[in-house]
Amino acid sequence: MLCTQMRKKLGERRSGLMEVSNVEECDVIMGFCPVVSRAGTDIEVALKKIQDLSDTKPVALVVLHHTFDPEFMVPDSSVSVNRENTLTVDCLFHEDKGLLRCPRNQEAVDEVRKWIKLPVKPPKSNESAAPAELTDEQQADEEFM
Repeated sequence: MLCTQMRKKLGERRSGLMEVSNVEECDVIMGFCPVVSRAGTDIEVALKKIQDLSDTKPVALVVLHHTFDPEFMVPDSSVSVNRENTLTVDCLFHEDKGLLRCPRNQEAVDEVRKWIKLPVKPPKSNESAAPAELTDEQQADEEFM
């Protein structure tokens, strides 16, 4: 669910992003690292797995912090990453809701888009009218952004 949400936020349909079946075919590795014990330890394990796949491909590492609170403060995980050609961003999520709708997650998406050279979407206008009915997919999308 989280990988799908992130790909949608990156605009896979419009940008030409697509998931491939092996590392040799990819241009960028998107790694997702849920923090389940200690952030530094979990990141180290994720980086080891990524390194085993490729030591040269660029990596966007999304560190996932579990919380209900969209204002939750987390340390900058990039200080735990010393791999070359790697962008590290922190995102907030909840197991039932997926990625939370919050400024931290929007900034993370924008950073990844910029890093992999996709155009950054302008922020949504607060003046727009609320949609009458949203599909389940649109509701999930709206909860994140």
